[in-house]
Amino acid sequence: MKVILTLLVRDEADIIQQNIDYHLSRGIDFIIATDNLSVDGTNEILQEYERQGVLELIEEKQDDYAQSKWVTRMAQLAAKKYGADWVINSDADEFWWPETGTIQETLASFPESILAIQVERTNFVPIDDESDHPLRRMLVRERNSFNGKGKPLPPKVIHRGMADVQVGQGNHKIVMPDESMLGSSDQIVIFHYPLRTFQQLQNKIVLGGAAYERNMESTKRQGAVWKHLYSLHKESKLEEWYRSQIQSEELLRLGIMEGTLIEDHRLATYLKERGFL
Repeated sequence: MKVILTLLVRDEADIIQQNIDYHLSRGIDFIIATDNLSVDGTNEILQEYERQGVLELIEEKQDDYAQSKWVTRMAQLAAKKYGADWVINSDADEFWWPETGTIQETLASFPESILAIQVERTNFVPIDDESDHPLRRMLVRERNSFNGKGKPLPPKVIHRGMADVQVGQGNHKIVMPDESMLGSSDQIVIFHYPLRTFQQLQNKIVLGGAAYERNMESTKRQGAVWKHLYSLHKESKLEEWYRSQIQSEELLRLGIMEGTLIEDHRLATYLKERGFL
């Protein structure tokens, strides 16, 4: 079985190396990455993995965040060029964690009738201290996560390798002939780190929000969270919103005690033990 990960990235130098090292160690056979105008060293990191022969790099120069189009291109390439049996379309801040064994072993348990599998995401929360690497200091996640507009965080899908696959904006679904072909799994969870520092968030929202405004094919619902946060940026309220998300030590203790937050060192421990962090 061959499992290929796709990555669409822009200015993710703080986390991209750990993302790639982690997934290659957990059963991912190859990575296809699209870099969209990074200027922080992300592209150079991706080039090094391409030289190692574990990654193909696509450089996308358009600045309209046509995510569905770009990810569909990678997903189809994974099937046609590399013979992928399964494809995971990911972001740099997402770490796909199999509860047991490898990702490959988990996917092998699904019958051939299943074309795609929904996987839930859980957000790790930002804390006051930003002096250490985010994957080392962010050790508490939400039991039930919400997006930037306060709505339940939607799952993402893993899908079988298909030469004609069409991936939706946000990587939340693919076009399927029959909904009965969609499965779900609690044996894989996505550890999500969307709020690592204010500078990282601001760069993402300013660039992404402006790009969405240039995308004439984007619907009102597509990128709704980015558009909402971009509107906060234009009103000079983005930092205030970010600060409202930060968890103090007292809030962390209270959340863990009440069960709304969960202390989870598994990813940090895994990365440190293997020298990835």
